[in-house]
Amino acid sequence: MGKLDGKVAIVTGAGRGIGRAIAEAYLQEGASVTITAAHGQTELDQLAKQEWSKQVVALLADVTNPEACEQVVDQTIQRFGHVDILVNNAARGMKYVSASFLTKPTRFWEAEPAVWRMIIDTNVNGPFYMARAIVPRLLEQQRGGSIINIGVSYATMKRRGFSPYGPSKAALESASAIWAQELIEARIRVNVLLPGGPTKTGMVPASGYPGAFAPAGDHAGSGGVSRLGRFASPYRSSLDCDGVERGESPGPSYCGGNWLAVNFSFL
Repeated sequence: MGKLDGKVAIVTGAGRGIGRAIAEAYLQEGASVTITAAHGQTELDQLAKQEWSKQVVALLADVTNPEACEQVVDQTIQRFGHVDILVNNAARGMKYVSASFLTKPTRFWEAEPAVWRMIIDTNVNGPFYMARAIVPRLLEQQRGGSIINIGVSYATMKRRGFSPYGPSKAALESASAIWAQELIEARIRVNVLLPGGPTKTGMVPASGYPGAFAPAGDHAGSGGVSRLGRFASPYRSSLDCDGVERGESPGPSYCGGNWLAVNFSFL
């Protein structure tokens, strides 16, 4: 018996990285999962063809498209009968602004407007479109639910050269706090999962953080890149996301509006 038997989740950006790790953790705990990505059908199919294939729906869907988000929710319910969990993981990072963003920060006025819009559209509008699509269905079901948004530390939000990624995550954090208040009566939890620092995903170079840009302040205390400069594994984030869904956030199981930072151990 898994800890999430009978639960149905949607995980965006699940082709790789943290999203894939979360989806795998949910499947291992007995949940049925719809996995989405804007690109990379092969990566989604690889996950869907593993031993839990009957529990997976793999969909190409761009979260910047409101109609596509509606279709993801509709197809999930058509396949599994209901939906319980939304993990808003899909995001775009600073590499779209500059491939050398860690060693040569781009000043905000140097960012291309089209790239700025793309990052804001994915990181801010995307979670809104997905939440907008799923919340009416959760309300109809009258069985509660959970929305988990992937955030970043305060240090990353205000780091020099991290526009518009930092501002986009600040906006998502504010939205999460508001959504949690508006959904508490319906027992729909909204929480923010902080991976704790740069995680080994496609968003950051595999070489690690240069010394000049090593995490500092609250960033260093919550995990992420260790003092040795190693990246954290996305699978550590999946464990905490699993815990959030089981109601292991502070307070009762219907508690929302929390920021849960991963406390990494570097193995």
